[in-house]
Amino acid sequence: MAYQPLPLADFIATQPEESLDLRVYVKEDAFYCFEFSDDTRYRSFKLTERDSDEFLFGYATKGGAVERELGELLSMNGNEKEPALLKVRFLPGTQSIRSVLIEEVVAPRWSYLRDPAAP
Repeated sequence: MAYQPLPLADFIATQPEESLDLRVYVKEDAFYCFEFSDDTRYRSFKLTERDSDEFLFGYATKGGAVERELGELLSMNGNEKEPALLKVRFLPGTQSIRSVLIEEVVAPRWSYLRDPAAP
């Protein structure tokens, strides 16, 4: 399995509110719930891990850079799942055990394009 800062199962169990960079497959989805139930405000994506049944639902704000980047990435391959390195986090007080905010598309694949320690 590709390196993760925290295995997806542990990420789900601990629900960290600080952002983590996760290597996931991304595919557009139509699941909206709890804090992310407004489909006019968010775009839904299913995030899966290689060689695992674990998954998350990731949400990007509609009209934002993250939604645009993910849309472009998915359109290049006919909206099939694509690997991506995403910065995600749980919202404080979340009611969902699998719904996260996608804060940034760190890289369109699983490799950093720039040094993550650089400012």
